[in-house]
Amino acid sequence: MTKELATRMGSSNISFESYDASVEDWSSYVERLESYFVVNGIEDKMKVPAILSLMGATTYKLLKNLATPNIPSELTYQDIVKLLSEHLNPKPLEMTERFRFYKRKQFEGESIANYCAELQKLSIHCNFGNNLSTMLRDKLVMGLKNENIQKKLLAEDKLTYEKAKSMAFAMESAQRDVCEIQNQMVSIKKLHSSQDKTIKKDFSKFKKSEPTKKFDKSRKCYRCDSTQHLAHECKHKNTQCRNCLKTGIWQKSEAQNVTKQLNK
Repeated sequence: MTKELATRMGSSNISFESYDASVEDWSSYVERLESYFVVNGIEDKMKVPAILSLMGATTYKLLKNLATPNIPSELTYQDIVKLLSEHLNPKPLEMTERFRFYKRKQFEGESIANYCAELQKLSIHCNFGNNLSTMLRDKLVMGLKNENIQKKLLAEDKLTYEKAKSMAFAMESAQRDVCEIQNQMVSIKKLHSSQDKTIKKDFSKFKKSEPTKKFDKSRKCYRCDSTQHLAHECKHKNTQCRNCLKTGIWQKSEAQNVTKQLNK
């Protein structure tokens, strides 16, 4: 790496990682690398040392093997990109790519937006040419999981791929909103039911915990001197006393005689 390149890359606020085949393909890496060169003002003559410095040890080792008997630093930037592209991203067979495209359907739980993005990705090497939009539209409609959305798109006149996407996105969003509202209503009902049960349970506990009223034996009936009840509950409140002839005043002696007789 030259001093000039090291200065430019060292002063950059944008970091650039080594190539990782498990994260992206080589063509995508090169596209981002080109943007990195533009941001940092790296000229064409500096691109070879730059890409060799940034690609990482594993990729550099691969390039070195592919370039034999030359060494990587002797190659042009275009040669480096081409060598690695042919090895890492060999041109796919059209029939194979079309087979994958035709076979693709929306997965269970997959959003329509993601499904469309995958279709567009699969169509890259299919060479559909001017028929690309039509093929994407047809595959979108045919591969949809939701039959209600599918039927509405099939009934649409002069349907384009962009219109099909827009309608499908809108219907999917509306159905998702309805499901969320229904779930919220169910949750509210469950909450109210739970609260009602809690209130009833607490009320039941309250009733059970109410103290049982006990009769105060220090108070007694003035009619018959009994400590088992009060005067308004006395069975003699309408009885005429044989001693004093008053109603409701049962003399103690007479009451005691009656009680003794009852107990015999």
